[in-house]
Amino acid sequence: SPELGAALLRIKGTISPQLTDGLRALISRIVADIMERLQYPVTTALSGARRRSNSPHALARNFDWRRTITANLGNVDPDTGRMIVEDVRFMSRQRRRNLTWDVIILVDQSASMASCLLHSAIMASILAGLPGLSVRLAIFDTTVVDLSHLVDNPVEVLMTCQLGGGTDTSPALEYCRRTITRPSAAVLILISDLYDFNPEQMLRRMGQFQRQGVTMVTLLALDDDGTPGYNHDVAGSLAAMGIPSFACTPDAFPEMIALAINRGDLAGWASAEKAAKV
Repeated sequence: SPELGAALLRIKGTISPQLTDGLRALISRIVADIMERLQYPVTTALSGARRRSNSPHALARNFDWRRTITANLGNVDPDTGRMIVEDVRFMSRQRRRNLTWDVIILVDQSASMASCLLHSAIMASILAGLPGLSVRLAIFDTTVVDLSHLVDNPVEVLMTCQLGGGTDTSPALEYCRRTITRPSAAVLILISDLYDFNPEQMLRRMGQFQRQGVTMVTLLALDDDGTPGYNHDVAGSLAAMGIPSFACTPDAFPEMIALAINRGDLAGWASAEKAAKV
């Protein structure tokens, strides 16, 4: 389960070397399970939306059960109530074009961030496999480590990270600034609990990105139970600057990243998501 994966990440630095292979095997299984659940929604959100027009591609993922039932309502056996399906309908897929975005995922690796780090590594790997997206992944505490070379291997990312320490976001933001060559085509996703050593400096850095035209999102820390835990004052300051700052579950991530890339109303979407859960 994801909860087990987060727990393993917390103890990874304390176990004996003899247990490393077993730990890697367990984390690999957990990553594979989460990847299987999330890969299709993320790919669908960013590669193309399905349209309810009949498609020549008879693929299970395009099966349109609503229109299939409607098309076969006349084929119901009155004695058994069973429907004989003669006309099977499928959706066509409208692909999005010109996806040429640079996505930077910056993850706080302080002690409270195990669950977020687990899902961030997997999401980065899924995004990196999509056409037209250049994905960078960096983790930070008081220093920043660029793991972009491992982005297609989330298990290695998780085996490399080391939870713990404080949170100093400003140097990590400065590092990201130096890697951005096209601000208007860049999305910076900061994943943190925002308990920063120097929040004023961090806010100034975020303001600089904003003025340069970088699309920014701050995803707030969630624990293993999905409960948000973060610095409300800093989150409020970011929101006041016009930088969306909200908790986002892994299941909601595909829609969130699609909105970010298409410069949609993230703040409005986040409010609607929160209201729906309440």
